[in-house]
Amino acid sequence: MDYIEDDFTDALIDAVCGKLPSTWYTLIGENFDEETIVKEANNKKDIEDAFNESKDDFDSLYVVLNDESYAACSKGSKLIWK
Repeated sequence: MDYIEDDFTDALIDAVCGKLPSTWYTLIGENFDEETIVKEANNKKDIEDAFNESKDDFDSLYVVLNDESYAACSKGSKLIWK
């Protein structure tokens, strides 16, 4: 029985992981030394739209890719992917 349960667990984990996007983008705005998550998405288009809608509301905006890479952007600037 343990063998069947382990197989089922492995299959379930594989199925869940298969549905997760490989890249997550998080747009973060900064005001008064506080960070606010503006938008989380799995595609650049949604982040670009959120950037354009909120770029005047924050002192600075930057994008976090998979919690590792950063693309810094100053207030009112265009979002440039690096």
